[in-house]
Amino acid sequence: MFRSSAPQHGGFSIIELIVVVSIIAILSSIAIPSYIKYTQKANVTSYVLPLVRACMADIASYCSVDSPQTSTEEYTNPVGDSRFPNCRDNILTPAGIVRMEFLESPKCSNNGILLQGRLVGYFSGSSGGYRANCQVDVRPFRCYIE
Repeated sequence: MFRSSAPQHGGFSIIELIVVVSIIAILSSIAIPSYIKYTQKANVTSYVLPLVRACMADIASYCSVDSPQTSTEEYTNPVGDSRFPNCRDNILTPAGIVRMEFLESPKCSNNGILLQGRLVGYFSGSSGGYRANCQVDVRPFRCYIE
């Protein structure tokens, strides 16, 4: 049998390199969108959720301290109202500008209970992203990300 005395060079063939690069590209195309969604949700949880929770807490506190004397009182647009200092719009955070919007006006009973209200908060310019939602469906209210 004939043996070559020339040294053999180890390495990868071009086909092996193309296969590895293709696998990395496929995994990246799956991982990057998931990572972007994760960071969007984390930003809403870190910045927007505490702000909308504070706004709803202001309204619930105002209901219990300064409840209407006779019947119920509805606040048509609490955002920007001086009675509710945490209900502000266009709040600048490190992740972007936070917007607040009431989908259902808050209403207080004469015995100091927050009866209704639904507030959403989101980043300005985020289309189809996550939102922080606070609503009165349990007492006094609950907040979550949607």
